[in-house]
Amino acid sequence: MLMHFRSTIFQIGKKKDRLKTHVGEFDSVHNQALRSCQALMNRKQHIEVVINRQSNLVKREYRIHLMATIDYIQFLLRQGLAFPSHDELVYSPNQGNFLELRHFMSNHNEEIDKVLKNACGNLKLVAPNIQKGIVTVVACETTKIIVNDVRDIFLLF
Repeated sequence: MLMHFRSTIFQIGKKKDRLKTHVGEFDSVHNQALRSCQALMNRKQHIEVVINRQSNLVKREYRIHLMATIDYIQFLLRQGLAFPSHDELVYSPNQGNFLELRHFMSNHNEEIDKVLKNACGNLKLVAPNIQKGIVTVVACETTKIIVNDVRDIFLLF
């Protein structure tokens, strides 16, 4: 393969007309391939760099969203309040404690507001199953802390 390439280059080099035909005009296949190659060699435009930069931003925004949601849930649990309402429609005057607290926080915190507005439909963390899952995790972590504290007390005696 390499020998064929070398012989082709040698033959093209001997005849300048062939080189001009091979390279062609500005928008020729050869020049398009050359520009594509140069773009690939540019590290800032490399797909891995672009995806990594975007994924870090997405991870940061999702973490902010998740932490805010956990805070809402902890607040409602501490107050002994119900999460949903009987009417959680967008135009409802009272959408339930969880959604109302979420709206309140987005109105008072620009970062949370930006993250909530950019969240995709399936990443809004408002589904009851997701809320129940977060409650379960909070309960497990709370239980672990209590068990560790009690274990420490019994080890002292």
